[in-house]
Amino acid sequence: MAIEFSAPPAAAVAALATGVARVAASNEVAKVQPDISRGAVAMQGRVGAGKPAATLSLPVQFPDIAEIAAGKLSAAAPVGAWRHLLDHDGDGDVDADDATVAETVTLQGEHRFSAISGGDFPRSLSQTVATLRADPGLSSRKLVAASMQVNQVGLRAVWLQAQDSGDDVIVPIEPAPDGLVAGRRYTRREIGPLLQAALKKREAMAGPGIDF
Repeated sequence: MAIEFSAPPAAAVAALATGVARVAASNEVAKVQPDISRGAVAMQGRVGAGKPAATLSLPVQFPDIAEIAAGKLSAAAPVGAWRHLLDHDGDGDVDADDATVAETVTLQGEHRFSAISGGDFPRSLSQTVATLRADPGLSSRKLVAASMQVNQVGLRAVWLQAQDSGDDVIVPIEPAPDGLVAGRRYTRREIGPLLQAALKKREAMAGPGIDF
Protein backbone atom coordinates (compact mmCIF):
# COMPACT_ATOMS: atom_id res chain seq x y z
CA MET A 1 0.00 0.00 0.00
CA ALA A 2 1.48 3.36 -1.04
CA ILE A 3 1.77 6.29 1.33
CA GLU A 4 -1.45 8.29 1.15
CA PHE A 5 -1.37 12.01 0.39
CA SER A 6 -4.49 13.99 1.26
CA ALA A 7 -6.08 16.38 -1.21
CA PRO A 8 -6.01 19.98 0.06
CA PRO A 9 -9.32 21.84 0.54
CA ALA A 10 -10.64 23.60 -2.54
CA ALA A 11 -10.21 26.96 -0.79
CA ALA A 12 -6.51 26.24 -0.23
CA VAL A 13 -6.08 25.32 -3.90
CA ALA A 14 -7.81 28.54 -4.96
CA ALA A 15 -5.58 30.61 -2.66
CA LEU A 16 -2.52 28.79 -4.04
CA ALA A 17 -3.52 29.48 -7.65
CA THR A 18 -4.17 33.16 -6.97
CA GLY A 19 -0.89 33.71 -5.16
CA VAL A 20 1.28 31.77 -7.57
CA ALA A 21 -0.30 33.58 -10.53
CA ARG A 22 0.99 36.85 -9.08
CA VAL A 23 4.46 35.36 -8.71
CA ALA A 24 4.44 33.99 -12.26
CA ALA A 25 3.48 37.40 -13.63
CA SER A 26 6.21 39.24 -11.71
CA ASN A 27 9.20 40.25 -13.82
CA GLU A 28 11.06 41.13 -10.63
CA VAL A 29 10.73 37.59 -9.27
CA ALA A 30 11.87 36.19 -12.62
CA LYS A 31 15.02 38.32 -12.43
CA VAL A 32 15.88 37.74 -8.79
CA GLN A 33 14.55 34.19 -8.23
CA PRO A 34 14.36 32.41 -11.61
CA ASP A 35 13.82 28.97 -10.01
CA ILE A 36 10.82 30.20 -8.06
CA SER A 37 9.43 31.94 -11.14
CA ARG A 38 9.85 28.76 -13.19
CA GLY A 39 7.97 26.71 -10.57
CA ALA A 40 5.14 29.23 -10.53
CA VAL A 41 4.84 29.27 -14.32
CA ALA A 42 4.86 25.46 -14.43
CA MET A 43 2.06 25.35 -11.85
CA GLN A 44 -0.03 27.67 -13.99
CA GLY A 45 0.53 25.33 -16.91
CA ARG A 46 -0.74 22.38 -14.89
CA VAL A 47 -3.88 24.28 -13.93
CA GLY A 48 -4.42 25.35 -17.55
CA ALA A 49 -4.18 21.72 -18.63
CA GLY A 50 -6.79 20.69 -16.07
CA LYS A 51 -4.28 19.01 -13.75
CA PRO A 52 -3.90 19.50 -9.98
CA ALA A 53 -2.14 22.72 -9.06
CA ALA A 54 0.62 20.94 -7.15
CA THR A 55 2.28 17.57 -7.65
CA LEU A 56 1.45 16.78 -4.03
CA SER A 57 0.42 18.68 -0.92
CA LEU A 58 1.02 18.13 2.77
CA PRO A 59 -1.16 19.43 5.60
CA VAL A 60 1.07 21.24 8.08
CA GLN A 61 0.27 20.32 11.67
CA PHE A 62 1.40 22.36 14.66
CA PRO A 63 1.67 20.19 17.79
CA ASP A 64 0.56 21.66 21.08
CA ILE A 65 3.56 23.09 22.92
CA ALA A 66 2.17 21.94 26.29
CA GLU A 67 2.13 18.34 25.04
CA ILE A 68 5.70 18.70 23.80
CA ALA A 69 6.74 20.15 27.17
CA ALA A 70 5.34 16.98 28.71
CA GLY A 71 7.32 14.79 26.31
CA LYS A 72 4.24 13.82 24.32
CA LEU A 73 3.07 14.25 20.74
CA SER A 74 -0.46 13.84 19.38
CA ALA A 75 -1.40 13.02 15.79
CA ALA A 76 -4.49 15.17 16.41
CA ALA A 77 -2.36 18.35 16.22
CA PRO A 78 -4.27 21.12 14.39
CA VAL A 79 -3.70 21.79 10.68
CA GLY A 80 -2.76 25.44 10.26
CA ALA A 81 -1.34 25.43 6.74
CA TRP A 82 -0.74 23.42 3.56
CA ARG A 83 2.65 22.90 1.94
CA HIS A 84 2.49 22.34 -1.85
CA LEU A 85 5.35 20.88 -3.92
CA LEU A 86 5.37 22.32 -7.44
CA ASP A 87 6.35 20.43 -10.57
CA HIS A 88 8.78 22.36 -12.80
CA ASP A 89 8.75 20.32 -15.99
CA GLY A 90 5.17 19.05 -16.13
CA ASP A 91 5.93 15.33 -15.82
CA GLY A 92 4.16 14.97 -12.49
CA ASP A 93 7.34 14.36 -10.49
CA VAL A 94 9.19 16.73 -8.20
CA ASP A 95 12.90 16.94 -8.91
CA ALA A 96 14.74 17.39 -5.60
CA ASP A 97 17.47 19.34 -7.37
CA ASP A 98 15.01 21.84 -8.83
CA ALA A 99 12.19 22.06 -6.30
CA THR A 100 9.79 24.80 -5.34
CA VAL A 101 7.38 24.83 -2.40
CA ALA A 102 4.38 27.12 -2.02
CA GLU A 103 2.45 27.50 1.21
CA THR A 104 -1.08 28.49 2.10
CA VAL A 105 -2.16 29.25 5.66
CA THR A 106 -5.50 29.21 7.43
CA LEU A 107 -6.33 32.44 9.25
CA GLN A 108 -9.68 32.77 10.99
CA GLY A 109 -11.04 29.97 8.84
CA GLU A 110 -9.88 31.53 5.56
CA HIS A 111 -7.17 30.02 3.33
CA ARG A 112 -4.58 32.54 2.14
CA PHE A 113 -1.46 32.33 0.02
CA SER A 114 1.55 32.70 2.31
CA ALA A 115 4.87 32.14 0.54
CA ILE A 116 6.74 30.44 -2.25
CA SER A 117 10.34 29.35 -1.87
CA GLY A 118 13.19 27.53 -3.53
CA GLY A 119 16.58 26.43 -2.28
CA ASP A 120 17.67 24.09 0.49
CA PHE A 121 14.37 23.51 2.28
CA PRO A 122 12.32 22.54 -0.81
CA ARG A 123 15.17 20.30 -1.98
CA SER A 124 15.40 18.59 1.40
CA LEU A 125 11.63 18.20 1.66
CA SER A 126 11.32 16.81 -1.88
CA GLN A 127 14.19 14.37 -1.37
CA THR A 128 12.75 13.15 1.93
CA VAL A 129 9.32 12.58 0.42
CA ALA A 130 10.81 10.77 -2.60
CA THR A 131 12.94 8.52 -0.38
CA LEU A 132 9.99 7.56 1.80
CA ARG A 133 7.73 6.85 -1.18
CA ALA A 134 10.38 4.59 -2.74
CA ASP A 135 11.04 2.58 0.43
CA PRO A 136 9.67 -0.95 0.00
CA GLY A 137 9.69 -1.36 3.77
CA LEU A 138 6.93 1.23 4.04
CA SER A 139 4.85 0.00 1.10
CA SER A 140 3.09 -2.66 3.18
CA ARG A 141 2.05 -0.16 5.85
CA LYS A 142 -0.95 2.13 6.01
CA LEU A 143 0.46 5.65 6.39
CA VAL A 144 -0.92 9.14 5.74
CA ALA A 145 1.57 11.92 4.96
CA ALA A 146 1.63 15.27 6.73
CA SER A 147 4.19 17.89 7.64
CA MET A 148 5.04 18.75 11.24
CA GLN A 149 6.19 22.20 12.33
CA VAL A 150 7.27 23.18 15.83
CA ASN A 151 8.40 26.80 15.64
CA GLN A 152 9.48 26.90 19.27
CA VAL A 153 12.34 24.47 18.57
CA GLY A 154 12.88 25.18 14.87
CA LEU A 155 11.58 21.81 13.63
CA ARG A 156 10.06 21.04 10.24
CA ALA A 157 9.55 17.37 9.41
CA VAL A 158 7.70 14.92 7.20
CA TRP A 159 5.20 13.10 9.42
CA LEU A 160 3.83 9.74 8.24
CA GLN A 161 0.91 9.01 10.52
CA ALA A 162 0.16 5.35 11.14
CA GLN A 163 -3.32 4.09 10.31
CA ASP A 164 -2.25 0.57 11.24
CA SER A 165 -0.85 -1.01 14.42
CA GLY A 166 2.63 0.44 13.87
CA ASP A 167 4.05 3.75 15.07
CA ASP A 168 4.35 6.99 13.12
CA VAL A 169 7.43 7.74 11.03
CA ILE A 170 8.82 11.27 11.51
CA VAL A 171 11.76 12.60 9.47
CA PRO A 172 13.23 16.04 10.33
CA ILE A 173 14.15 18.33 7.45
CA GLU A 174 17.39 20.29 7.40
CA PRO A 175 18.27 22.18 9.51
CA ALA A 176 17.19 20.01 12.42
CA PRO A 177 17.11 21.33 16.00
CA ASP A 178 19.70 20.23 18.56
CA GLY A 179 19.27 16.60 19.55
CA LEU A 180 17.63 15.56 16.26
CA VAL A 181 19.25 14.45 13.02
CA ALA A 182 17.91 15.60 9.64
CA GLY A 183 16.94 12.64 7.46
CA ARG A 184 16.78 10.17 10.34
CA ARG A 185 13.52 8.35 10.96
CA TYR A 186 11.96 8.64 14.41
CA THR A 187 8.81 7.14 15.86
CA ARG A 188 6.30 9.35 17.64
CA ARG A 189 7.27 7.61 20.86
CA GLU A 190 10.96 8.47 20.32
CA ILE A 191 10.62 12.05 19.17
CA GLY A 192 8.38 13.32 21.96
CA PRO A 193 11.09 13.29 24.67
CA LEU A 194 13.66 14.65 22.20
CA LEU A 195 11.44 17.62 21.40
CA GLN A 196 10.89 18.11 25.12
CA ALA A 197 14.67 18.26 25.65
CA ALA A 198 15.10 20.68 22.72
CA LEU A 199 12.38 22.93 24.12
CA LYS A 200 13.98 22.98 27.57
CA LYS A 201 17.35 23.87 26.02
CA ARG A 202 15.83 26.74 24.02
CA GLU A 203 14.05 28.06 27.09
CA ALA A 204 17.24 27.90 29.15
CA MET A 205 19.15 29.79 26.45
CA ALA A 206 16.45 32.45 26.14
CA GLY A 207 16.23 33.20 29.82
CA PRO A 208 13.21 34.79 31.53
CA GLY A 209 10.97 37.16 29.64
CA ILE A 210 12.08 36.11 26.15
CA ASP A 211 9.76 34.09 23.95
CA PHE A 212 10.77 32.17 20.81
